[in-house]
Amino acid sequence: MGTLQKIQQRIIDRDYFMSSHAEEEMVDDSLERKDIENAILKGRIVENMEAEVCTECGERYYHAKTLDTIDAFLSKQHAVEDRLSVEVVRFNQVAA
Repeated sequence: MGTLQKIQQRIIDRDYFMSSHAEEEMVDDSLERKDIENAILKGRIVENMEAEVCTECGERYYHAKTLDTIDAFLSKQHAVEDRLSVEVVRFNQVAA
């Protein structure tokens, strides 16, 4: 099982925590936990993209122009190197 699949499984199992820094960034970007989970579970992965690094905190991020380039690339026909599957289960009982 690859790294991404392990992270996805932890999200499905609700077996993870988010750092306070990540939560602060989510607030700054008007994101909720479900947005992050959805991106990891259903998002696309674009490899070989250079990230910027914040000089204050060391966090890696993508400049808006880079994100626009990714969106433009994905909106056109493109080769897909791999596909991931995620298990979906329905839990009908209330957790005790």
